Amino acid sequence: MYGTTTDGKEKIFQVFGSGEFFGELALLDGQPRSATVETLDDCEMVLIHRDAFKNYLLKHPEVLWKMYQVVCEKLRRLSSEMLDLSYRDARHRFLQVLLFLSEKYGKANGAGCEIGIRLTHRDLANMVGSNRETITRLVAKLEGDGLITMGRARMTILNLAALKQAVE
Repeated sequence: MYGTTTDGKEKIFQVFGSGEFFGELALLDGQPRSATVETLDDCEMVLIHRDAFKNYLLKHPEVLWKMYQVVCEKLRRLSSEMLDLSYRDARHRFLQVLLFLSEKYGKANGAGCEIGIRLTHRDLANMVGSNRETITRLVAKLEGDGLITMGRARMTILNLAALKQAVE
């Protein structure tokens, strides 16, 4: 899920995995969507119409509370990200993105923690709030330091403890 500025710059807000949902703001308040979603792979999606959802909520109010929790979680993450964009450098923000991806999508393997989502340097830059050139330099530095390896379809965190320590 990403947003685009009037001059064409993109900021990736979230990468979703199987079973996750998006569009809850428009579903709750009826306003136009505030972001664009693009798939990285083939997928199946379910569209929920607002009126049908409102009727469902009347019978199952616990679902509304779950949605509020999800919205609050996203707001907290975005608030933290906004603070980081204001006061942290690109390297620190990149390390935070790597840590987030490893925690959410990482799978332990013999080499470390593999993130099996295809993300380009541009995608990573859009997540970090930076540019592709900066991310390319950071990837090369982190690979040289033995912290990560990055291939076409995957990235591996070789030393998760060192990554966590660098983020702190």
